[in-house]
Amino acid sequence: MSTAAEDIATKFYQICPVQKGNPVISFHVDYRNGFVVTGLASGAVDAWPLPIELDGTISIDNVEEQKHEINTAAKGQDLNSANKKYCKYYCRRLIESDYETVRHVHVKHNNRIVSVVGDRYLREWQSYSAKHSTLKEYHFTRNIHSHTENCKFAQIVGHKNSMILYRKYGTKKLIYVNLDNLNQQRHITLLQPLTKDEFIMSFDGERFVTKKLNHDNGQKEISLFSIAAPHHHHHSNGTAAATDMLESKSNASTAVDGAAVARDLGLHWILNRSSKEYWGFQLNAEAPDRIVYVTNQNILKCYSIARKAVTQKLKGHSNFIVAFQHLKEYVVSIGTDKCVRIWDVKNKPDFKANCIYIRRKIPGHFVPGYLYKIVMHSNHVFYTSDDGIFAFQWK
Repeated sequence: MSTAAEDIATKFYQICPVQKGNPVISFHVDYRNGFVVTGLASGAVDAWPLPIELDGTISIDNVEEQKHEINTAAKGQDLNSANKKYCKYYCRRLIESDYETVRHVHVKHNNRIVSVVGDRYLREWQSYSAKHSTLKEYHFTRNIHSHTENCKFAQIVGHKNSMILYRKYGTKKLIYVNLDNLNQQRHITLLQPLTKDEFIMSFDGERFVTKKLNHDNGQKEISLFSIAAPHHHHHSNGTAAATDMLESKSNASTAVDGAAVARDLGLHWILNRSSKEYWGFQLNAEAPDRIVYVTNQNILKCYSIARKAVTQKLKGHSNFIVAFQHLKEYVVSIGTDKCVRIWDVKNKPDFKANCIYIRRKIPGHFVPGYLYKIVMHSNHVFYTSDDGIFAFQWK
């Protein structure tokens, strides 16, 4: 006979059901208030109570949630008894839809909720019970062109409580936004503008990675930039060497026309022409020497900035990897093989990384190339699928 602890350890929780064609783009797990905040492609922003078994604190029988009941059954459709318990999910709907897709959501320390709406607006709610929100625009200069002219090329990369926005290739301007203080926005100048085939892949709050395709020889160049002041990094265990080595090659200039300069840290990592697809290139400020990326669709690799070489190979998924998260000591990945894997990558001399946990037959539907997200918080894992957000306890 299984115990309650064993049942929790093997159970999956569907937190946020979604309609087909309206996927979850971003989510924020707010343990402090007991909610998972979601932003959808339609612009909708919802707050879903965390299950009690996942350290939630709010009962779904609460009157506030009942007012915002989401019924997933089609109108006029009768539910059989087997599906009846899945027909109702409770949430606080902050907004039904918005001008554009939600690109990022964040909960501030003062419990205000922020939604990044397309590349035009920031929307803020005072609390989870707020009936109205405030719309804020970015502090652009004339050098950053209008939305209608350039939205097709906009790139937004969010990282926890910050984000960077790049409006159009061929210009040198991007903007940094502190989502904990929306008035704290600063312009960053690139010494060389991004090209049409160059994209910002990830951002760790201070550094960002770009990938550029060279059409002449098929090579892909990976570059690393910093928006922090020179020698601002303070890392232990010798990891500062990677940053210091690159910064010694970077441009010493700190301002152009009053704007801070994004310093090229001199990585210039070249991936030769190949039939393999490379994507991800995630940074983590707590592991500053490591970049994690996907190659050959189902293999993850760890690249050392200081050594300029791949140091670990994470091989185990039998099909496409659709999302992963780069943490200080772990990498969490999810694939169309219906598996979640957790890899131990901390200071291991072995080239083949150790997979310390596998969760098979996970619920949800995935399509290679679509946008998904997986996040590990302590002993819980949350991930998106075409069916919404699922979560489970892994230890």
